[in-house]
Amino acid sequence: MKEKKELAATPFVLFCGDDTISKEQIRSALIEKVTTLHGSCTKELFDPTSETVLNFIEKIMTPSLFNDIRIFQINHLERLSSDDLQQISRLLDYPIDNVYLFMDAGTFSDNRTSQAKKWKNWVKAYKDKVSSNSAVYSCFEFMKPPDYKISEWLTTNVPFFFGRTIAKDCAEHLIDLTGTDLGALYSELQKIDLNIAPKKAIDRDSIDQIVGVSRTTQPYELANALGTKDMKRTMEIIDGLFASAFYAPVCISAIFKHFWALYRIRKYAEQNPDQARMLLNPGRNFNMKKQNELALRFGVAAGLLGENQLNKVYPVIIKPRLVHQARAFKENHHKKIFGWLQEFDIGSKTGKIDPNKKAFELLCYKIIRVEELEKAA
Repeated sequence: MKEKKELAATPFVLFCGDDTISKEQIRSALIEKVTTLHGSCTKELFDPTSETVLNFIEKIMTPSLFNDIRIFQINHLERLSSDDLQQISRLLDYPIDNVYLFMDAGTFSDNRTSQAKKWKNWVKAYKDKVSSNSAVYSCFEFMKPPDYKISEWLTTNVPFFFGRTIAKDCAEHLIDLTGTDLGALYSELQKIDLNIAPKKAIDRDSIDQIVGVSRTTQPYELANALGTKDMKRTMEIIDGLFASAFYAPVCISAIFKHFWALYRIRKYAEQNPDQARMLLNPGRNFNMKKQNELALRFGVAAGLLGENQLNKVYPVIIKPRLVHQARAFKENHHKKIFGWLQEFDIGSKTGKIDPNKKAFELLCYKIIRVEELEKAA
């Protein structure tokens, strides 16, 4: 991890980005380093509800009576006004004995706003200070990776955070169970870390035992397992659904929506076979941008994405491999599946079918085995 190699307890430190987990790890390491260098220190956080930036700067500039080592912290620096940022810039020109200032900033959802542009200029000016005097100024940038790189982020950072390793396939399994929110992932990793032997690798069994047992499965996960014809995972999800609060109409609706999207993807692929081939079998020269653009077209055709939702193609289309799923079910398969779903839905609502676990498992078995059942008919 680059930040780890360049870690230095400089008087002024700027943390940027929305990867709050990595940011907190480095901040804690810096505080520990300051404590190791100087002994105990006092910490004070800027509270915008009770004081102004100017008041806080005055505290920083006021010498300590006992020459204490003091760490001051300002969060959400990007939200401050231009005047406040100018005041901080003036403070940065003159390092103060026994004072460390940690400045923390997030990101803008829209970098085109005037405030975002002013903030970008402020950061550029600060980075110029870092370049000219790295003994006084340092900057750490922590950008949350795109969803398709979260597993890589985990394999890189778990050794740094917990002193243990996690393989990429295990990282992807954890993401499947938890999602891509870094805070949620870190929380689950903490639980695993507390429950397995020191330095032991985080494997699939420990993830299933510690994360999987406490997690409520969702109907959309069942639909995806059916789409991939994963019988083992389907049965696991059904167990989870019936262990919580199974409601047949919601599950049937989720399955129908999923297979309707697969049907529409299949029809689009039939009309655009070259695009489908490029997604199904990308060549060596196939780049991520092209893949995302093609996946967006399939997502729009399926009714899952809008024209301007390129940033969502990975979690919605690429990660679950929806184009591959669509290829696994022919048009006549879809017709049978839609018929079975309608029959189960109407039957469970009218009392003709008891939507118990066995009946639901049979429905799911038929969906996964639709091709074999059709051949046997």
